Amino acid sequence: MFESLEGLLSEADLIPFAELWDDGFPARPGQHWYASRFHLHLSAAARGAAGTALGVAPGYYDIKHRSLVELGTGWRYAGLEGLGRLPYPSVDTSFPERCRMFAAVKQAEATSLYGSSALPDPYKDSRATKAGRMPAARAGMFAGTNVRAVHAG
Repeated sequence: MFESLEGLLSEADLIPFAELWDDGFPARPGQHWYASRFHLHLSAAARGAAGTALGVAPGYYDIKHRSLVELGTGWRYAGLEGLGRLPYPSVDTSFPERCRMFAAVKQAEATSLYGSSALPDPYKDSRATKAGRMPAARAGMFAGTNVRAVHAG
């Protein structure tokens, strides 16, 4: 996949999965993301970041990403075959609020099925949500850019 992006993004814009795991998910409104993975597309859009979903496996990830586009993330989708330049990221700014409503409905459904109101609130209990920013040690790496490209493979 990285070969397909050569010349389109710099290495400094890539966030390794281990960094996401260690430091939390840094997505927020005002950022531009290029994501090859479904859950990163969903998570970044749910936090209000604009983006372009990159299709790396026709017949699999394209279907998954398009399901999120149809759900209303507002992101663009681009297959990597013959891609000359990356489409500019976009977002539907109402998507984060709709995600909170989707989560509340699913929480209520789980509570009715399992009888527990002690289920964690993903927006309240998330380490990345509490931080709300990238750790200072990593922030310098992205000075001067608001582009985030993620490949969590």
